[in-house]
Amino acid sequence: MTRASIDKTRRVPLHQQCVDLVSKAIRSGEYRPGEFLPSERQLSEQLKINRLTLRKGLAALVRQGLIENVPGAGNRVVAPRKDAATTRVIACVMLRRIGSPTLSPYYADVFAGIEEEITDRGYQLVFASVREEDLWNDDGHPRANPRSAKPGRFDGVILVGGLSDELALAYRAKGVPVVLVDKQVAGADIPSVVPDNRGGAAECARHLVQLGHRKIAFLGARRDPVVTARFEGMTGVLAAAGASFNDRDFIEGDYEIEPARRAMKRYLAENARRLPTAVFAINDEAAIGALRALREAGLKVPGDVSVAGFDDIVLAAQADPPLTTVRIPRKEMGRSAAATLLSRLSSRPGPAARMVVQTELIARQSTAAPGRGRAS
Repeated sequence: MTRASIDKTRRVPLHQQCVDLVSKAIRSGEYRPGEFLPSERQLSEQLKINRLTLRKGLAALVRQGLIENVPGAGNRVVAPRKDAATTRVIACVMLRRIGSPTLSPYYADVFAGIEEEITDRGYQLVFASVREEDLWNDDGHPRANPRSAKPGRFDGVILVGGLSDELALAYRAKGVPVVLVDKQVAGADIPSVVPDNRGGAAECARHLVQLGHRKIAFLGARRDPVVTARFEGMTGVLAAAGASFNDRDFIEGDYEIEPARRAMKRYLAENARRLPTAVFAINDEAAIGALRALREAGLKVPGDVSVAGFDDIVLAAQADPPLTTVRIPRKEMGRSAAATLLSRLSSRPGPAARMVVQTELIARQSTAAPGRGRAS
């Protein structure tokens, strides 16, 4: 670990990065069985983390059976059992979007739940993020084995978010147990943990309809199955209320703040004479982008246009105004996925192949009845 260091810009917890670095050094032979690790003071200085964080990481390594604490002497590398049939290593692979160096707030919470369950059960968690551009070959076909999705030898893998179906199928073809989070592979018997996207969107749409809104725009990306489920949940409620959705009010945007702001700005410029009374965004970051575009256009939220999002990330409550949204228990999703995978590894019957996690409407100040003088 002479050149190893903690990257504090990553959303992976610091103690988990410590676990990954030390375990990698042990497995590479830098620290051999029977040898002592550097002192806590030396490690904390080398990794540039405080002693409390370091001790949390060392405790996880003890639980995983990689080191043992010798009172008065330090932490000693343990010789691997000769009869060990597994690595006790779980890989977590997530999507990193183009131009984004870190995980989104949404997936950071999912990872935290996975990490807690895995380490609580005495396993080591290895993390890899896949760049969006790595998912596709030059000919436009999906790549089964992205270069950045090879974290090493492991007992099982948890794939999170919009990774390609081919990647999940490739792991399964190699005999590696797989669990998916926030994704499903049609026709494949691969366990998954997903939020109730359709039901959550329907609940949010009912909230808007009950306030009096009938002309609701949708901000999202058509290519995404998550978007499809949420869009259908919203339009189903509109139809039941006797209102129809105009396809001109589907705002082609993205999951992140700035692309969503630009998409909303274009929409406002093109539809200045026929503005909606509400905007339902695919997620909270997109909704915050919409808030910014509306403010730049001189429109008030919720006085002129109400705005709602999805996910309930920390930024939602901090937005101006605080954002109405649909809460997904992201940390619980992560823990459930990890528990499902570990159950399969132990040959115990696990939960159903598809676990749907219920959502909750969180009504805040970004939604209200349509403003006076506005058509609804």
